[in-house]
Amino acid sequence: MPANYFKQHFMKEYLSFAMDKVSNVRREFVSVMLIIKPYFDKDSDLSLEMMDILTHLNNDSDKDVREAVEHVDFELLQNRKKNKDTKQEEKEEF
Repeated sequence: MPANYFKQHFMKEYLSFAMDKVSNVRREFVSVMLIIKPYFDKDSDLSLEMMDILTHLNNDSDKDVREAVEHVDFELLQNRKKNKDTKQEEKEEF
């Protein structure tokens, strides 16, 4: 599914799961962020909004949600670092 289609038709609903009353829904929202967020990294406003939501959920009352946020933050940082290193290596090859 194209990212723009997802953004237009599903993003609002997806982001609403971050405020769900059920902690397992919030935890799953955070876990899915690993899959969803990289598609929207070029959309700086949306990317910042997602990171703000993660920051907010880092103070969630549920321990499992907070642990999921910590894991996702770490994985997103590792992915960004890996992508940056790959791009740097590609530049050096030329």
